[in-house]
Amino acid sequence: MELSRRKPFRMEVLMRLRKPFRMEVLMRLRKGLNRPMILIDKNSYIMRQTSRAHSTLTHVDHHGNANMVNTSEKPTTHRQATASCRVYVNTEVLDSIVNNSNVKGNVLTVCRIAGISAAKQTSTIIPLCHAIPLTVVRVNITLPDVKVKPPDVNTTLVPPSDNIEDVNEIRMSCTVECVGRTGVEMEALVGVSAAALTLYDMCKASDKRIVISDVKLQHKAGGKSGEFVR
Repeated sequence: MELSRRKPFRMEVLMRLRKPFRMEVLMRLRKGLNRPMILIDKNSYIMRQTSRAHSTLTHVDHHGNANMVNTSEKPTTHRQATASCRVYVNTEVLDSIVNNSNVKGNVLTVCRIAGISAAKQTSTIIPLCHAIPLTVVRVNITLPDVKVKPPDVNTTLVPPSDNIEDVNEIRMSCTVECVGRTGVEMEALVGVSAAALTLYDMCKASDKRIVISDVKLQHKAGGKSGEFVR
């Protein structure tokens, strides 16, 4: 194909480029390399290599567009995933949870319900997730027996108390299972995140410095990629 037939690339734009750079662009156009091309100005441009992205990211198609994975040909297997996080609170907040004296109600019960509900609604929150019929959603919350060392105060995480010793770590986990064609890692992550955010909402009147930390996948089983254990 002649260069003049290539649209929407314009010859007058090409001619304004510096000669060495113009020759490189001409060579690439003639060979059809690295298309599509996006011109930024007369001195620079960006080449998008979508084939490389497609080979590593299942949610990206050959054109670089967001894509929902087709799972129709995948086998139906038992899938399981567990995600966890940590929530740091001061003693006042912890006492209100333990003694069920929070003005909004039973914190632990509401957090569990929030985590279960969120896991079931993952496909409405994360755009490219499939709607999966879950068979089990379990939210576990472990209260501390003793005070723990808070997150590193040199990071952006601010301990939820002026007294560095007055910090308590609440551990949460969400385990999700299904029998289906795709994994439930996102459901577990969304579930535990919602449970932690709900605790913050329930207790923020007492202390707005509550810290949610270390949201992560702990375990995954089933499917083509096999088992993952952190």
